[in-house]
Amino acid sequence: CMFFEEFKKAQDRIFEAEKLASIGGMADGVAHQIKNRLNHFSVASGEIKIEIDDLAKKIPQLTEDEELKKAYDYIKQVADSLLDNVRRTNDVVKGILNYSRTTQKETFFSCFSLKDTIGLSLGLLKIKHKLSEFPLEYNLGAVDTIYGIKAQITEALYNILDNAYEATLQFKDTLKFPDKEEYYPKIVISAKEEFDCYIISVSDNGIGIKKEDAIKIFSPFFTTKSSFRPMDEVKSGTGIGMYIIKRLIEENHKGRIWFESEYTKGSTFYVRLPKKKESHSK
Repeated sequence: CMFFEEFKKAQDRIFEAEKLASIGGMADGVAHQIKNRLNHFSVASGEIKIEIDDLAKKIPQLTEDEELKKAYDYIKQVADSLLDNVRRTNDVVKGILNYSRTTQKETFFSCFSLKDTIGLSLGLLKIKHKLSEFPLEYNLGAVDTIYGIKAQITEALYNILDNAYEATLQFKDTLKFPDKEEYYPKIVISAKEEFDCYIISVSDNGIGIKKEDAIKIFSPFFTTKSSFRPMDEVKSGTGIGMYIIKRLIEENHKGRIWFESEYTKGSTFYVRLPKKKESHSK
């Protein structure tokens, strides 16, 4: 019975790995189609700008007559807006591709760079939150290479960092002037090596977690984001993210995830990942 149970779990992991690889392959195909359209929009927008500028040189009245100048400026503005949105969309496509591209090796246990994995998560977080820079400080020390399933660790770090950033937005939303203007989100990712494991931590100066909610953080369908409205946007969570992370870390990696938090003071989430053992490679 134990053998069949382990065999079933192994088959489930293989299925998940194949599904991730399949999603990565589909993302490549969709991205190719989107990029073809983006190239067309980029060329068309550029040609509009060139054409309108040439026309203004040939017909000076375009910039002298008030009504014509309004139309001229408006068309230039539309062309610039098209080019800007093409660039932004291209960045979105690149970010999703970088996150979803999963090689055969990355769906099984292997050694990989922790900093590179964080970088993959940051690319998508900047797109999601419309940031030029994500407020993250590194304190990795000598730790770089860790051991695990890269795709799953990337997913876990993305969710933890995303929650940390949204916690800072929630906290800022509770502040009043001038505290609101002086507040700056701070997220720190740290790593240290111990005898048989690596411990990764993510700390933030966000809203923190209420004592009555602490026991439910890893429960499925529990979320603290449902009533949070930063910058006039409703941010609602499904409540499934932390539950999935716990399973990825504790069931698949035989590690551990826990947190320390104080309401209105911030939170720190810890991930313990065992080092490579001979049994993993067999």
